[in-house]
Amino acid sequence: MTHIDQRCANILGATALALGDRLADRAVSADGASHDAALVALLEYLGGGTISELRAVVGLTHSGCVRLVDRLVGQGRVRREPARDGRSVALVLTREGRARAREIQLARRATVAATLEVLDADEQARLGELCGKLLGALRRSGSSPVAICRFCDGELCGHPDRCPVTLAGAIGA
Repeated sequence: MTHIDQRCANILGATALALGDRLADRAVSADGASHDAALVALLEYLGGGTISELRAVVGLTHSGCVRLVDRLVGQGRVRREPARDGRSVALVLTREGRARAREIQLARRATVAATLEVLDADEQARLGELCGKLLGALRRSGSSPVAICRFCDGELCGHPDRCPVTLAGAIGA
C-alpha cells in the first residue's frame, strides 16, 4: 500500500467539504439538490431514462423519486412518455427543463471558477489532471458513476473520450 500523506488527505477532505458547502449554498436552487441533479442528469446522459434510473442518480427511494418527478412535471420541466419496453415511463426534459438544467450548470461552474481564481493556468491544468485521476480511482473503487456525474457538464469533461469517470469504466458513450 502506498504511503498516504495525512496532511494532504486532511486538506483535500476540508477542501472537498468547503467547496461542497459553497456549491450547496450558491448553486442549488430552492427546489433542492435532488431536483437540480435530476434536471442535469436528464440533460446530460439520462434523457428518456426511467424513474428507476433517475433514482440511482438522486439517491431517493422509488416513491420519493416518483414525487420528485411529479413536481418536475408540475413545474413543466419534465414530461412522461412511453418507454421502449412498454412497461415503464421515459422521462424527457421540456424546453423549460433544459433551460433550467443549463442554468444550474452555469451557476455550479461560476461557483467553482471563483474558487479556482487563486490558481494560475498551469496550476489549474495540473489540478484538473489530479482530480481526474482521483475521479477515476473513485469509480474503480465502486462509486456510482451516476452519482459522481450527477452535476457534470459532459461537454466540459470531454465525455466520452476524455471523461475520467467514463475511462474508468462508467457511463456509456
